[in-house]
Amino acid sequence: MLPYWLDRPAEAAVDIASAAAYAGFTRLWVGEMATFDAFALATAVGLRAPKLRLVVGPLALGVRSPVALALGASSVATLTGSSVDVALGASSPAIVTGWHDRPWDHLPGRMEETVAALRALLRGERGDVDGRHVRTHGFRLQRPLPDATIAVAAFGPVMTRIAAQVADTVVVNLVPPTQVATVRALVDGAARAAG
Repeated sequence: MLPYWLDRPAEAAVDIASAAAYAGFTRLWVGEMATFDAFALATAVGLRAPKLRLVVGPLALGVRSPVALALGASSVATLTGSSVDVALGASSPAIVTGWHDRPWDHLPGRMEETVAALRALLRGERGDVDGRHVRTHGFRLQRPLPDATIAVAAFGPVMTRIAAQVADTVVVNLVPPTQVATVRALVDGAARAAG
């Protein structure tokens, strides 16, 4: 994961990515804070370190539509030749509602619908979703990414269960060692139940 140090120039992220590729890392997560748009930074990274598989995110759920997420990932892949995956997370109300003026409610349902719509778009299907929280009709990626994976950053038991049901990768953070086995059992159980 690219670090975001407030005491260093934001442009250093590209140098860090180059160093990661040189050191033999094969995958790099490109998040988003108060510096660069994640897709723009991922494009710069992909041009400088073309052998890295890029994971764009975790991006704040609801800030971008499934179409915007699919377009961003496809743009990075097309412009750089890199393999690109997408990661989503709930983020915080300060970022979602304060910075972006987007709703921060119904997160489990919004995550389920966003992942389903994004997955179909990345496969190259025409958007046809009329969910409770997510809607898109008619859009189709010109350059699909059928091999792209979707990760979900999950906090709390409900979002962890949703992530295990719909994501290719579940990301957890701030889990004390005493809770790892419990969280792993929740993820494994929910993933098995979802098939």
